[in-house]
Amino acid sequence: MGSDWLPGIGGVCGPEDYVERYGEPEAGPGRLRAVLSDALALVASELVTYAPGEDPALDANVRAVACSVAYRVLSRPADGLSSAQESAGPYSRQVAFANADGAMYLTRSERRRLGADGCAVGFASLGGSR
Repeated sequence: MGSDWLPGIGGVCGPEDYVERYGEPEAGPGRLRAVLSDALALVASELVTYAPGEDPALDANVRAVACSVAYRVLSRPADGLSSAQESAGPYSRQVAFANADGAMYLTRSERRRLGADGCAVGFASLGGSR
C-alpha cells in the first residue's frame, strides 16, 4: 500500500502501486506523483464520505481506479498528438490516440466500481406534511 504522501487519502495509493500495475512511466517519478495525486483528488471528489482504512475492499478499488486514471494521462503522447500515420509503398496505417489532451475523468465502469455511479434507492419528501 502507498505511503502517506497525500494528506488524508494518499496512504491508500502511492507511486509503487502504479508501478506494480503498469510499470515505470516514461514521465519519471515526479510527474507520476503529481498525476497520481490529481487522480486521487478526482476519486476523493466523487466519494465525499470516503474514509481510508474503514473498508478494505473500497480501499482496493480506490487504488485501482486512481492508478487507471493516472495511466490514461501518462500513456498518452507527451506532445499532445491525436493521431499518427505511417506509409511504406502501397501500405499505410493510422493510429488515433484516445484522450490526446490528457484530461482526467472516471469511466462509467470506474464509477460503478467505486459505488459512485449515481444510482440510489430510497425516497425524499419534497413537500410539507399531509
